[in-house]
Amino acid sequence: MDFQISAYFGYLAARFRKSLSSVHFYIVSKDKGFLGIDGLFKNADVKFCINLKKENDKKAKITKSSKKDEIKAEIKKLLPEKYSTEADYIAGVLMSNENDSLQKINTAFGKNYKNNNKTKDIYNAVKPLAKELLKKQK
Repeated sequence: MDFQISAYFGYLAARFRKSLSSVHFYIVSKDKGFLGIDGLFKNADVKFCINLKKENDKKAKITKSSKKDEIKAEIKKLLPEKYSTEADYIAGVLMSNENDSLQKINTAFGKNYKNNNKTKDIYNAVKPLAKELLKKQK
């Protein structure tokens, strides 16, 4: 079977040679016999993925990380200057699936800060963003 897959891959690679950088090929197999052809495509920017689950997990982490960075940037704009170092924690709270309501978000802040004024200041500052993110989740 490896030979047939390799031959067909070669046909596809030749046919779509000009657009290989935007074409992704996935071969799902328990053995690695087809990996012998990867040397043929080193200069063509063709990438081989041995473990599709790991590759998808990596992409999910990158996506989640960049989303968290975007949310942190928004939080920093909303927060009073004295709380700007809390943006990472706040972004984590807002992105958590456990905190699916404004009340749960406020409770999470209260448990962490144990200072009513700080909790109130932070919650009021990020509440509009929290509402927006909760709408997108539903």
